[in-house]
Amino acid sequence: MSVKRPRYVGTLTNRLVYEKLPPGVLDELRDKNPVVTTRGDRRYKLHQFLTEDVGHPHLAKHLTVVTTLMRVSSNWHGFERLFERAFPPQGPQQQELDLEESEDLG
Repeated sequence: MSVKRPRYVGTLTNRLVYEKLPPGVLDELRDKNPVVTTRGDRRYKLHQFLTEDVGHPHLAKHLTVVTTLMRVSSNWHGFERLFERAFPPQGPQQQELDLEESEDLG
């Protein structure tokens, strides 16, 4: 039985999990676990290079938040809005105006 997943799953995991770890962590993980195939595969999973005392607890807390956001969202678009609110993108971004939510507050 294969455990291979579509490449998009890796992209999604990087965007939702590893890119939101403290700055520099993802780069360090990639340095410790370089690409070994022309397809871009790595020999190990990135989480295997996190430290037991800091990295694993931080990852566990982050995954708890992400899965909670997924559970309370009614669809993917709603999850993405909540995720961006909880983990704002770095750098200048144009904010989406959510009139439906604004009406609920007033």
